[in-house]
Amino acid sequence: MRALIALCALAVTPALAQDLPIFQEERGYEILGGIDVGLLVRNGGHAFYCEVDEGPDDRFLVMETCLPILGPKAAASASRATLSRARGEKAFVEAIEALPPSVFIPAVTQTMRGFGCVLDMRTGEDAFLAVLARHVAEEAVYDGEMTEGLIDAIGEVTEDTAEIMMDQGLIVLDRAAGKAHLVNCP
Repeated sequence: MRALIALCALAVTPALAQDLPIFQEERGYEILGGIDVGLLVRNGGHAFYCEVDEGPDDRFLVMETCLPILGPKAAASASRATLSRARGEKAFVEAIEALPPSVFIPAVTQTMRGFGCVLDMRTGEDAFLAVLARHVAEEAVYDGEMTEGLIDAIGEVTEDTAEIMMDQGLIVLDRAAGKAHLVNCP
C-alpha cells in the first residue's frame, strides 16, 4: 500500500508526466491482477495501477486513472527530476511534500554520517535540520535561499523518512539518551 501512495504522490506533479510511461489503450493491455479498488495492468511493456469505477448505468467497469509502477531507481530519478523543475521556495516545498519519504533516505544518511553517525535530539536537532535541508536542496539542484520556513518544511517531510529508516532498522533511537544512531556507520 505504501508503494501505491508513493505512486500517487508522483502523479500529482504534472511536469513529471512527460518523463513517465503513459497508459495507451490503443496498444492493448493485459490484466495482471487486482489490488484494492484497482487493477495491475501491463501496457506497452510497462506495468500500471489503474483505478476501476462503475460505468454509466452500472453495465460495465471503467479503468480510470492509470499510474505507472516504477522500480526504486526509476522512482528516485523521477523524484529528482520533479524537484529540479521546482522554481521558487513555494514550488520547491510543494514538490518535496508530494514525494514519497523514502526518496530522502540518502540525504538523511549523508547528514547522519556528517554528524558522526549519532544525532543528539536534545541539543543538535536544529543544526542537523539545517545541514539536512542543504543536502536535500543540493540533491534537487535547488539554488534558492535556505529560509527558516524551508528548513522547517524539509524537517517535517523528513520526519516520515526517519520513521521509515527506524522501521527498516537503519536508524536506532535511544529515547533515554535522546540520541539517534545510524546503523552500520563507522
